[in-house]
Amino acid sequence: MLTSHSFLQKRMECDRPQILSAKPANKPLDINARSASN
Repeated sequence: MLTSHSFLQKRMECDRPQILSAKPANKPLDINARSASN
């Protein structure tokens, strides 16, 4: 059940792109973080 719950939570987060899009500053920061990570 715990795994299912976690999976549902992750899915819900993925299904809420509008909330993430509401923060345009997070987009470039995330891209930069990924570039630095790579």
